[in-house]
Amino acid sequence: MVAPAGERERSASPDIYAPLAGRAVFSGSAWVGGQWQQAECLEFPDEYRVQVGLGPIFSVGRPGGEVACLEPCADDSPLAQEALDGPAGILSNALRGVFRLHSSASYAPHGGIAFIGPSGRGKSTMADLLEAAGWPRLADDILRLHIDGASGASVLVGAETSSRLAAIYLLADETATVQSRRLRGIEAVRTLVEQSIGTRLFGSGLLRAHFEFCGQLCALVPIYRLDYPRRRDIGATVRTLIRADADLVGDHAIAD
Repeated sequence: MVAPAGERERSASPDIYAPLAGRAVFSGSAWVGGQWQQAECLEFPDEYRVQVGLGPIFSVGRPGGEVACLEPCADDSPLAQEALDGPAGILSNALRGVFRLHSSASYAPHGGIAFIGPSGRGKSTMADLLEAAGWPRLADDILRLHIDGASGASVLVGAETSSRLAAIYLLADETATVQSRRLRGIEAVRTLVEQSIGTRLFGSGLLRAHFEFCGQLCALVPIYRLDYPRRRDIGATVRTLIRADADLVGDHAIAD
């Protein structure tokens, strides 16, 4: 929820470009609201500030991630909402230990199965194919992840519900057959870092937290490379392979 700026004390000027107090983290084009927009992100001792286009300035408090709208606060345009859900939301989530991946996901009986990869690699299509094969869609385009101590990781769905994350698959090359290979060590960490959303907004402290998160996630959740033929009749085959991978890592038995 966005709180009025006056509800929490701050020493910095409401001008996002306060050069003596803030450090520029990012200034450039960002894909927001279905188009490229100029975006700015500054880091202050007690907050981040973000602005997209000529929309309102959002403050994201540190360390708790509280979001406040600075002047102009009355802007309820689609662009303002996109900025709130996008850059401001990314920072707010990250300060609470929740990081985002470019991902679609399916719900298997043993937990969520995330599909990551560059745009156009087939993430949404794979979730469609598994939905047709009996595994419902869990998320599309963006996945919010949180580590639950040493017990594992969860996918946050909406504001209050979550699902256990069972595995992550990097959609890779087109091949004649469906095949997977487990990624480990730096290869697995690099894969997660490359598919993370909004890291250009992170100051040094958040970048360290994000790298640590990726390392912990690799230790808790198996990550695979998935090569597969680009056909629409492979849903059941992919489901069988995912079940076999789960058996190999000792995940509990799952049914159709």
